[in-house]
Amino acid sequence: MNVKLVKLTTGEEFVADVQEGENCTSCKNMSKLYVTRDGGGFVPFNPMLPDDALIVFDNKHIIFVSDVKSDFENAYKETYGKIVTPSNKLIIG
Repeated sequence: MNVKLVKLTTGEEFVADVQEGENCTSCKNMSKLYVTRDGGGFVPFNPMLPDDALIVFDNKHIIFVSDVKSDFENAYKETYGKIVTPSNKLIIG
């Protein structure tokens, strides 16, 4: 899973599982992040799309693609991933 923040020329921003190509960028599990005083979470970018929709954007419509902070990446992976990777790499026995 390649979790990135994407900003479009329309001003819309979303977090997605992104595969960048030479001329286009594919996005899956596109979500907007909402933040409240008590936490936050992810909401679908477009609730009319199927959960597993693969959307392909021409790169001319993308302003930037960027990494996200590790805590947002972990939360995204917990929401959409099948395997959760622990952030702490210590082995306790």
